[in-house]
Amino acid sequence: MADNFIVTTTENIPGKDYEVIGEVFGLTTQSKNVVRNIGAGLKNIVGGEIKDYTNMLEEARDVAVNRLRDNAKKWVLMQLS
Repeated sequence: MADNFIVTTTENIPGKDYEVIGEVFGLTTQSKNVVRNIGAGLKNIVGGEIKDYTNMLEEARDVAVNRLRDNAKKWVLMQLS
């Protein structure tokens, strides 16, 4: 079993041999503290990017993709046993 899973949102990967293993998920939730929420609310009033939320979303995405990979590995191992 390969340690590196390709995570893609496309139906086909040109030039790659691969096996579709089915659906796997990686989920996470994140929260910010009250002080940061107030700051974000003020930023929302005047407009512009809320960098704390952007960073939170990027971190959540990274955690979710890593969990997706871990769940895919577990799925493959279950199929092999």
